[in-house]
Amino acid sequence: MNDSSRLAIKDMVLTESDKPVESGEYREKILTAHTAIIGMMWRVLESYGIDPTDVIQASIYRPGAHISDSSYIRLQDYYKILGHGIRLIDDEAMGITAARLMHPSHLGVFGHAWLASPTILTSCRMLERFGRVFFGDMRVMLDETPGAVELSYDPHSVSPFPDVDADAQLGGFINFCRLQYGESFTPSFVSLRRKEPRQRSIWDEYFGVTVEFGAAGNVTRFDALTANEILTTAHTALFDQHIKALEKSSVEQDESNLIAHVRLAIEQLLPAGAVQEEKVAGIVDLNSRTLHRRLSEDDQSFRSLLKDVRMTLAERHLNEDHYNLTDIAFMLGYSDSSAFSRAFKSWFDVTPSDFRESKTVGTAKPN
Repeated sequence: MNDSSRLAIKDMVLTESDKPVESGEYREKILTAHTAIIGMMWRVLESYGIDPTDVIQASIYRPGAHISDSSYIRLQDYYKILGHGIRLIDDEAMGITAARLMHPSHLGVFGHAWLASPTILTSCRMLERFGRVFFGDMRVMLDETPGAVELSYDPHSVSPFPDVDADAQLGGFINFCRLQYGESFTPSFVSLRRKEPRQRSIWDEYFGVTVEFGAAGNVTRFDALTANEILTTAHTALFDQHIKALEKSSVEQDESNLIAHVRLAIEQLLPAGAVQEEKVAGIVDLNSRTLHRRLSEDDQSFRSLLKDVRMTLAERHLNEDHYNLTDIAFMLGYSDSSAFSRAFKSWFDVTPSDFRESKTVGTAKPN
C-alpha cells in the first residue's frame, strides 16, 4: 500500500480513485468489521481506567445491546475508535492487552464456532476462510506440513495502526488456542513486523517464546500433533451449526450485502457534497446500469437508499449534542442548514431544531 492510501485511511477520508478494482486486487474501499468487536475495545479502555463512553458512541455500541450476526460498522469507524483509544492509553503493549482481554463473543458467531471446533487446525482453516466475514481487513494464510502448522497475517493491511493490530490479532489467536487447548499451548515460533519494543519481555512472556521482531511477516508456528489433537471443548453439532451461519454470512457479504455496501458508500461520500449514483457504483465495483438492476431486484432504488441513509444519520447526529445544525447539514451533503431543514421537515413534519429540543429523536414517524 502506498503512503497516500495509508494516510487517507488514517484521516478517515478515502481519496483514492473511484474506478472499479481490477479482478483479484485487494479491495479496501468498503471494508467492515462486526460490531461485536467493539466489545473488546470497551474492555481494553476499562482496563486502563478510561471511561469507554468518552470514546465509543452509543449509536455504535453499548454493553448488553442486541448485536445480530449481520451487524457491521465501517472499518474506518473502527479505526477511528482505535486511534482515539491509542492516544488516550499511550502504551506500546496495548495490542497485547487487547489479546489478553479478547473473548470469542467479541467475534460473534465466529468466536462461538471457534470454541466448538474439534481441533486447533480446524479453527485455523476456519480463520483462513471466514476471518474477513467479521473483520474486513483480516487476511490469513495457512501453511500445513507433516510436522508443523504455520499461520501468517498478510502485512498488506489498510490499518493505520499495524503494530497494535498485529499484536492483537496474533496474540488473540494464541489466546483463543489456549481457551481451546489449555494454558499450556505454546507456539514454537512467533515473528512480528514491528520494530522491537522497549519492553520486549512483555511479548516474550505472553507468547511463551522469544519473539523475532522486524521480521518479514506476522507469523506463528506450532506443532502439527498439537494442531490435530481432538479437543475436550469440541462440540460437533454446535460447530456445524455455526459454520452454516458463517457460510450464510459470507454469501450475504459477497452478494446480498450489496445494499449494505451501497449504504456505506453513500455515507462515505455524503460529506463531500452531491452523491452521484455513478460514483457509488464505482466504489462497489459495478457500472451504473448493473447497480440499478441489482437494487431493483431487491425492490430498492438509489434515491430511496440515499434518502434512508440521510434520515438515519440525521437522527443519529441529532442525538449527539456536540453537532450543530450546520455541521449536520454538511455531513449529510447539503450546501447549508436551510436545505437540510427543508428536507428534514419533509421527512418528519418537524424542523430539526424542534426535533432535537423535544427529544423525540427515534420516535417520530417519517413521511
